[in-house]
Amino acid sequence: MNTDAIMVNATIQQIRQHYPHLGLQVPDGMADAIAQIDAESDQPQYTVDPGELRAAVATAHEAGEDPATDEAVRTALARYQLASLNLGPTPASRAERRAAVLHTHMDAILTDLTWVVDQGDAVLTRVREAGVNPNEPFMAGNATRVALWEEAQEALNRITHAGKLWGLLVAAFRLVERPQARRALILADLTPEQLFAIDGRDLLAAARAGHPLKLATPEGFKQRSKRVDEHLAAEAARLERERNGQRGKAAA
Repeated sequence: MNTDAIMVNATIQQIRQHYPHLGLQVPDGMADAIAQIDAESDQPQYTVDPGELRAAVATAHEAGEDPATDEAVRTALARYQLASLNLGPTPASRAERRAAVLHTHMDAILTDLTWVVDQGDAVLTRVREAGVNPNEPFMAGNATRVALWEEAQEALNRITHAGKLWGLLVAAFRLVERPQARRALILADLTPEQLFAIDGRDLLAAARAGHPLKLATPEGFKQRSKRVDEHLAAEAARLERERNGQRGKAAA
């Protein structure tokens, strides 16, 4: 599993912080598993009784044995050395164990985030159909319209958090490359023309432009981005053909 420990920790921290505000519950077992790892992280795997080594040496002397070759002495000495290294609760590092827990619950987290985006998109659609523009910087006047505008702002805020959590999660496991100019594809399945017509760097650009929102899966984001690459390649080939045709006319 290819992971980024810093992003794993950031993802876990952000899930803890934002899940309650999004009306979500951390997937069953995840919070307890992470808490257990964190609680164990400072506990040494090996403990030692200093008297054990002295007693083993004394016993070897009494038996006329060389303490350096005595099995009980060597065992006690090994325990003493291991305790001094403070290796932790398991051979696996704390970061690896945290990453494993997050990876186990990744599909459930993506499902949660998809639900947030779907609910937010439904709110934005309803607000627009009522004649209220969510993009207005401020809404005053009719109480009903103000309430709808405020509801849309809350939906945009929730969608933003969902999109950012998605970005942290896929970065934690290096699942996809995310060109800055294509961030808008995280939240919407846009055609290349639609993407180029907005600021693709803006996570909420598709929402502001009124496009339907659908959170991408990691594989879905790859496919959305691939369509853009294919479009750019086709456009480059077309331009090259035109240049070649113009050169041919000039040579004639």
